[in-house]
This record gives sequence, structure tokens and C-alpha cells, in this order.
Amino acid sequence: MRLEEVTVITPRTEAEHRIVSVLERIGIPSPSNFDSGTVQLRLPGRAASETDTLSLSTLRNDVEAMGYSHRLLYELDIRDPIFGPTVGMAVSGATLSISSPSAGSHSGVARIFTMHGELASDLMYFRTRAITESSASDFELTARYYRSAILASVTLIDFCINAYCTHFERSKPMECAAIRRERKMTERLRLLASRLAGKNVKTLVKSAAWGPFNDIRNARNALVHPTAADLGVSLDLVARRLNNIRHGVGELLLEMRGLFGLPTLSFIERIRCAPRVRVATT
Repeated sequence: MRLEEVTVITPRTEAEHRIVSVLERIGIPSPSNFDSGTVQLRLPGRAASETDTLSLSTLRNDVEAMGYSHRLLYELDIRDPIFGPTVGMAVSGATLSISSPSAGSHSGVARIFTMHGELASDLMYFRTRAITESSASDFELTARYYRSAILASVTLIDFCINAYCTHFERSKPMECAAIRRERKMTERLRLLASRLAGKNVKTLVKSAAWGPFNDIRNARNALVHPTAADLGVSLDLVARRLNNIRHGVGELLLEMRGLFGLPTLSFIERIRCAPRVRVATT
């Protein structure tokens, strides 16, 4: 027995709808022809003023295969008031150095990337390794990567809550202070919805993401505050929790964006649109 991913192809009409919604967000008119149309987009790793011409059919292929297109969502990433612009730097040399206001200065072999991007990449790496190692007889590496994915999941949510507080620190200092003082993550999320976004708490707690989120949160708490003498894990449990990460992390982060009327971002879609995991018997 082992774990495997179940890939689901996004229907063409839905893929085109997702592309149009992003294009409208960045001020590009709805295309009249997806088969022959093109669009000018800035891409990761290029200069801020540099654009590339991409065919709409290429973007559609991305969305059909993965549920999203990183090349398209990058335009939302770099414009975002909370998590943008995306920054990434790496050096490899004794005389080279890099720095940022929040990360400080680092030299030699070093890298500075966005916190949300790094945590999301950690999460997806651990998820992938938990799946690929699942055929091993002792199940050790899958269990290890599964635990790492759980820890990275809650850390990412915690950081995102703090990121909203950082953004609104000057305009809503009392609300942000209340969220920062609260230690329970469920209460931090409730305060984020009610006091920072001014929305009904039910927007979050009644969403489909809330149950899977609590499952992941409880699993994380059992690891961070252990009381049991033994730690048990099974393929069925790992599959369920990896699927719950899609909803309890990806969908929850999207719900949080909706509280402030903001669109999704690539790091959220990468988690939310990850293939479902199942236990294969052959």
C-alpha cells in the first residue's frame, strides 16, 4: 500500500472563467478569443518593467492542469498590499551579501525570500515527500514529512494573521494589539474577522474550511505540546490530513482574503489546488 495523488482536470469553461477574473483584477479586458488571443504579463525572475507575451491558450492549459496559473497570478502577487511585492535574492560567494529591512544582512551563501512563499514551499515539499516515501516498509520518512507538513501548515496561517496585523498596524492599532495578545489561533482568527475586517465571525467559523483547519490545528498541538508516550500514524490518517491541508489551510487563507475583499494569490492556490491524496492498494 502507498499514497498517490489523484489529478483532476479543471473544465475548460471554468479555467477560462478563472483567467478572466484575474485579468479583470489587473485591468485587462476580457478576451474575445482564448484560442488565438495573447496577453502581456510580468513574470517571476524578470525586471519589474519587463513583460512577456503569453498566449491565452497557454494560461488555460496551466489552469486546466493545475487549477491555477502561477504565471498569471504573479501579477496579483506583486500588486498585493499585504503580501506583495514578492522579493527573492540569493548569493553564493564569500564577498557577496544581501539584506532586507526585516531579514537583516546575510553574506556568503545566503538567500532572502518572502516568509509566506518559503513556508508555502516548505509545506508543499513536505507534502510531496510524504507521498513519494509512502511505499517504504518502515513508513519512517512518510511519518516524518507528514509531521513537518502539519507544523508548516499552522506556522503559515499564524504568519498570515500577523501579516494582516502588520499592514493595519497604523490604521487600527487597538484591533491589531488585541489579535497579537491572543494566544489561541482560533480566537486570533475570530478577532481578525470581527475586529480587523469588521465582518461576521460566522464568515469563517461556518465556512467549509473551518473543520479541516481545526483538524490540522489539533494535530499540530499534539506535536508541539505532547502528552502521549507514543506517536501513532497510518496511511489513512496521513491521506486524510494531507487532504485537509488543502481545505484547512488553502481554503482558509482564501476565506481570510475574502474578509478584506482581496483576491487569491499564487501561494494560496498552490496549496488549495494541490491534487487530492488517496491510499492505493496496488
